[in-house]
Amino acid sequence: MKDTLSGLHGKFGRVWKYRAQPSSRPHTHDELEFNLVVRGSIRYIVDGQRHDLRRHDLLWLFPEQEHLLVQCSDDAEMWIGVLRQKVLHRLCSPAVANAMTAPRLDGQLRRALPGERARWIDGLCEELVKHQRGSDQSERDSVSTGLIHVFVLAWETFRDAQASDDAGRDVHPAVEQAARLIASGDDRSFAALARDVGMTRTSLSRRFRKDLGLSLIEHQNRTRVERFLDLHRGGRRTILAAALAAGFGSYPQFHRVFRRVIGASPRQHVLQH
Repeated sequence: MKDTLSGLHGKFGRVWKYRAQPSSRPHTHDELEFNLVVRGSIRYIVDGQRHDLRRHDLLWLFPEQEHLLVQCSDDAEMWIGVLRQKVLHRLCSPAVANAMTAPRLDGQLRRALPGERARWIDGLCEELVKHQRGSDQSERDSVSTGLIHVFVLAWETFRDAQASDDAGRDVHPAVEQAARLIASGDDRSFAALARDVGMTRTSLSRRFRKDLGLSLIEHQNRTRVERFLDLHRGGRRTILAAALAAGFGSYPQFHRVFRRVIGASPRQHVLQH
């Protein structure tokens, strides 16, 4: 699924801090992206491989590269930066722009950055966020220049960091397909899902846990909780209406799953956010 990223509206790109969400939909987009983890742990599937990110790890995602966030710790925080390709090619040298957008890393999408450099990028992102909403032209120009600087710094630090011996763990194609279908909102029974990906339910369940570190039901529950959060955000729907639309069969089931996934009741979470 291709995403049209919200919040760009003709801008060069943007950065924002992502805080723990249960999971995400599989998606691609036209922009270059980096993810820098500053706290906790996050797990992605990219190009058929599982990538486990921890503090100071940076994941470099190329335009049109599908990625799916499948799991994160309760305290997870990371910076996400996106940048339009045309801006990169206009403002950087061809050699730098081509290196940053051409997937020639032999699977090395994730690297651990030196702590000092990771904290430097963290601080620059914090400053950018303070000014991104400015309406003044000079402030917008300053943000655009800062965004390019952050991306080049992130790329150069990533490029120079020691490559990991673990480029990523292979994920069975049936597991990736099942994870993608569940995250996209497919609410069929697990038996039907297993048939669709060419496995028995038992085999799929076993392989899913082995490859991704969580069960099918855990992934489904996390996906439904995220869907609820999207539907309820901004008060567009009541808690009950959003829960039922997210795929939960009843409020008691939703309440039980939400508390297990988020660590608080739905009402507590809504009041805190």
